Amino acid sequence: MTDFSRQPNTSVSNQDGFIALISAIIIAVMLMIVTFTLGFSGLFSRSNVLDSEFKEKSIALAEGCADVAIARLQADEDYVPASPPGDEVNIGSDSCYIWSITAGGWPKTIRIQSLYPPTLTKKAYTNLEIVVSKPANKVIVNSWTEIPNLP
Repeated sequence: MTDFSRQPNTSVSNQDGFIALISAIIIAVMLMIVTFTLGFSGLFSRSNVLDSEFKEKSIALAEGCADVAIARLQADEDYVPASPPGDEVNIGSDSCYIWSITAGGWPKTIRIQSLYPPTLTKKAYTNLEIVVSKPANKVIVNSWTEIPNLP
């Protein structure tokens, strides 16, 4: 009678090393994926923060330009800007455009465009469409909407 319990099982001991090696490779690959993902997410979040800052500045410029357009209509109800891109309005060191104002009677539609920063290729645009009326001797705002494109 042969005692099989004393003979080493070489196939089982070889597989133990193989499983450990493959497990170590899989864990190393997973750690590299997590490291690269976190590294690139920080880079992309920086870009997203910069884009949101540009958009906030563009919105502020457009709102300032809209206030100038409303003040010009208050002073002269027949005010119409030059053909698009319209009248340039300087606000600090930046500028925006009173794109158009409907001619004729009230209510009037004012279209404003601002872009920031003016020197970079990647800009944030804000296009506003404001409807105003003049019931007595003052101009009031009926609606104030951001639109995707200007005609």
